[in-house]
Amino acid sequence: MEAHEIWDYDDEENIQSLKGIICLCEQCHKVKHFGRTQTLGKEEKDKAIQHMMKVNGWTFGRTFKHIGESVVQWNKRECFEWEINIDKLKDLT
Repeated sequence: MEAHEIWDYDDEENIQSLKGIICLCEQCHKVKHFGRTQTLGKEEKDKAIQHMMKVNGWTFGRTFKHIGESVVQWNKRECFEWEINIDKLKDLT
């Protein structure tokens, strides 16, 4: 199991707020960080795509639509400096 952060994005104020941390299996975590997974090579990318399809019950087309939408959103958000709010960590102590 691996820890994955859940973030909320205020696209108006450019504030990224930590909302929680969840446990994911290694393959689900690679799906969540698909951009990074792509840098690990074709085999890892293909395994992540197959896992995403299986877990969500998606077709190949639906999976690539989701990936495309995620890339568009990431590209928009990458253009800004983000304020990071990690106040949620106080709840974990």
